[in-house]
Amino acid sequence: MSQQQPQVETDTPVSEEVLREQIDKCNEKVKEIIEDRIDVADEDDIYRKIDGYLGNVERATLDCFTNRNQTSTLFDQMKWLLRALIEERGYEDKLVRDNGNLQDNPVKLTYWFKLYATVGLNEKVEIENMDGIERLNKYREDTISHPKTLPSPEGGVDPVLLSSLLIIWYAIEELVDLWGRLLDEDNLETRLELLRDDHDFQIGFVADLRGDHGYVTSYQKGESGKSTLIKPRHVSFFASEGDIVQFEAEQRQRNDGRDHSALTPVDTGCVGPFR
Repeated sequence: MSQQQPQVETDTPVSEEVLREQIDKCNEKVKEIIEDRIDVADEDDIYRKIDGYLGNVERATLDCFTNRNQTSTLFDQMKWLLRALIEERGYEDKLVRDNGNLQDNPVKLTYWFKLYATVGLNEKVEIENMDGIERLNKYREDTISHPKTLPSPEGGVDPVLLSSLLIIWYAIEELVDLWGRLLDEDNLETRLELLRDDHDFQIGFVADLRGDHGYVTSYQKGESGKSTLIKPRHVSFFASEGDIVQFEAEQRQRNDGRDHSALTPVDTGCVGPFR
């Protein structure tokens, strides 16, 4: 399991000095991971891309200290960093939706990485600072992209945003630690056989919870396949968004003979936590 991270007061802005210390820590960890793998002469080298996107996340983060509108840049660079980590692991095809577009929301990309790491490391993986990524996603959506009132054209500094930046970098450290462990895991290929699509079961993450129902996205079906509709009777534990689950599901028909738009768990209580 990833190293436990310090607790951060989520409503208190952090100093740039403290943030730089955490950024430097992440940079050093990535440098150690890639130093024997990177091909600096190859522009398409995935380790070079990961290092580059991490640098872009760093610059966008520091720019947020003077202009909250840089949140959009931070959002984009964060999703590209996550996509690069997934591409390095070789399952980026799972992100392609049925319309050809990619799932590139940082929250959902983190769920995808958590799913792979949970199976690959054969342990319950928690991103303890997931709140930082979730808050970035919400802030960009509610305050930058779709504000209820006109924002200041000058941008300016927002304490709400600043309070999240350190937490985001703690989350990045957790993801980097997991990535490093996956690269060094001797039994990885054997464990990943559980993700093949020829099993009766599926492994996925709880993608959305909406009151009395929710949806699970599975590795086997990917973003282009049908999700599974779950209701309280289907779930054997108190589930939260991002939880990694194992289950069996089937295609059922409506009364008029048409297929339901989502799959249905085969039995009561058959959706349970992986491992």
